[in-house]
Amino acid sequence: GDRSKFDSENLEATVFVRNIPYDINQRDFERFFKKLAPISYAKLVINKLTESHNGTGFVKFENEADAKKYIEVSSELKDSNASSSTLISLAKNELELNGRKLIVLPALHRKEVGEKKEQVKPAETGTTPKSKKKPKIITLDYVIGLDTHGKRNLYLARLGLNKPDEEKMKPDELKKFQDNEQEKIEKLQNPNYFVSKTTLALKNIPKRDFDEERLKELIFESLKTKYSEKNLKKNQNLEKVNLLKEEIETDDQDTIPKNRGFGFVDFVKHEDALHFLEYIVERPQLINPKKLPIIEFAIDDVRILKKREKIVESIKKKAANQIKLTSTQDIQKKKAQEMEKNSKQTLAKLEIRKYLDEGYKGVPDVQTLTNLLNQVFSRGPRQRMQKQLEKKFNIELKEETTSTPKKKRDNSVELMKKDALSLKEKLQRRKESKEKKKAAPVDPELQQQMESARNTLKLIKRTIKDKQKKKRKSEATDEFEEMAANYLKKVTKK
Repeated sequence: GDRSKFDSENLEATVFVRNIPYDINQRDFERFFKKLAPISYAKLVINKLTESHNGTGFVKFENEADAKKYIEVSSELKDSNASSSTLISLAKNELELNGRKLIVLPALHRKEVGEKKEQVKPAETGTTPKSKKKPKIITLDYVIGLDTHGKRNLYLARLGLNKPDEEKMKPDELKKFQDNEQEKIEKLQNPNYFVSKTTLALKNIPKRDFDEERLKELIFESLKTKYSEKNLKKNQNLEKVNLLKEEIETDDQDTIPKNRGFGFVDFVKHEDALHFLEYIVERPQLINPKKLPIIEFAIDDVRILKKREKIVESIKKKAANQIKLTSTQDIQKKKAQEMEKNSKQTLAKLEIRKYLDEGYKGVPDVQTLTNLLNQVFSRGPRQRMQKQLEKKFNIELKEETTSTPKKKRDNSVELMKKDALSLKEKLQRRKESKEKKKAAPVDPELQQQMESARNTLKLIKRTIKDKQKKKRKSEATDEFEEMAANYLKKVTKK
């Protein structure tokens, strides 16, 4: 593929660029070198795992002279005893990207890089090179030293209750601490693993009489020393508390969940996780009074996190698609209902016009005419057709109302007395409730909630009124449009 082409390519016009800022993308990198000189390509070296560049890249110029020029400029910039002022001014003006001075070197094939590494020896250089060989016994400090840029947060691996007291501890407990540290060292040597800033891992915790609710209580007790009670309620400090469990069978063949002795706590902020860790380091007996628990920042795998993100994204997409489908189905149903309603109205209008024609003779049934008029839902044309039918056939047509008629009230003396008594009782209850409210202490939060509820009710009433006004306006415009259409028909007939 691309590597085989690169190995066989002539690299006299190609340069290797270092010290590229991490906030630069592929497009910015190409634009920067296109301004300097004509190029055939400019590519950043991207890490497949992190999906970001390592601060290095390759640029191929169209002319070999341009490649040699910028290699010389970069070498003059490195050299403190540079005599040429023009080259240094060029470097400052041209080879500076987002405040960083780029290092331009001649590009080499893979074989040449390997040969050059073998040729470099202490005898030739006259200085002893820094030894980067692995020590025989790899310690946690050595592994933390590998994270030079601090991207994987390995400095957090030292914090927490993870250092055993060899004199006081039993051999079984001491072995747990040693195994935990060895597992941590093995994982952190792999660049795919990093230390989470917001997740704490809890190990060697009691399996009985200790659950997630007890752990949450401890967390909020520790955070009370940092925040006030109001701020604790407002701020969402915890994301998730998860103690891993296993099911145990009883004599009744039922299963009871039991704590497995370790779990995880996800915080929203790194500061809160650090505060809780410091709080427990001083008071480990709150978690396990008999044994020393292991509490530290959790180690996560980049690959697993990316898989989880992809799964979550796919679930969100499916949910969004389902919502779209349901919304489109509802819209289609409404449209179909409106179409049916409109078709019924047009058919009713056509039948009424048949009765209104001059050629029609005879008296139609009153019930059929009322049914036809009820199918015409627009008020203006319905009223006009009703008047025309009444004039032609000398009939009184009444619109059918769906609302039930109100019951006539008995104006007897006994009912009046009952109503008066019920009113008195209601008034007394209202007075008593008002007095209780005045006597009882008023909660300011409840008052705010009541005021907000009242304001929302007012807004709802306003919106309903506005909608009613809009409906009336739309009905008036429908009537006008129909009148105009009828007028045009008459004019065209004449």
